[in-house]
Amino acid sequence: MKEVWLSLSLTGMWGWLVCGLVLMMAELFVPGVFIVWIGIGAVLTGFVVAFFPDLSFSFQLVVFAVFSAISVFLGWFVYGKVFGKSEKENYSYLNQGAKEFIGKSYPLVKGIKDGQGQVKIGDTVWLVKSDEALKSGEMVTVDKVDGIVLYVSKKGEKHVS
Repeated sequence: MKEVWLSLSLTGMWGWLVCGLVLMMAELFVPGVFIVWIGIGAVLTGFVVAFFPDLSFSFQLVVFAVFSAISVFLGWFVYGKVFGKSEKENYSYLNQGAKEFIGKSYPLVKGIKDGQGQVKIGDTVWLVKSDEALKSGEMVTVDKVDGIVLYVSKKGEKHVS
C-alpha cells in the first residue's frame, strides 16, 4: 500500500487522473453508485495538480478529500433528491394497496346493517363500515382504509371519523 501512495505522489497529475479513471471504471463492476464520485474527486485533484505541480503530496490528499466529499454530496443530492422523488411516488402505496381505493365509488354488494356491509372491487369482496344504514346496490365512496376494512359514506357525502 505504501508503494501505491509513493507511486502516486511521484507521478503527480497523471497518477491522480489514472486513479480517478480506474475508480470510475470500477463502478461498472461493483454494485451501487458511490465509487464514481470518489473517482471524480481524483480526476479533479489531477487537474489541480496540473495547474499547481509543486503542491506537496499531503496537500494533494487534502484536495482529494475535499473534492471527493463535495462530489459524493452532489451525487447523493442528484440521485436522492431529483431521481428519488419519482421512485417514491411510484411506490407510495406499496404494501398498502387498499389505499388506492380512497376517493373512489363502488356499489354495495351487501347493504350496510349494524354498521357493516360489503362491496366488490375487482374479484374481491371487501368489508365496509359506515355510520349510516345503506341498501344493497347504493353507491358508496371510500373515505378511509384501516387494514382490510374500508370506511365508506354514501356517494356525494363525506364522513371521515
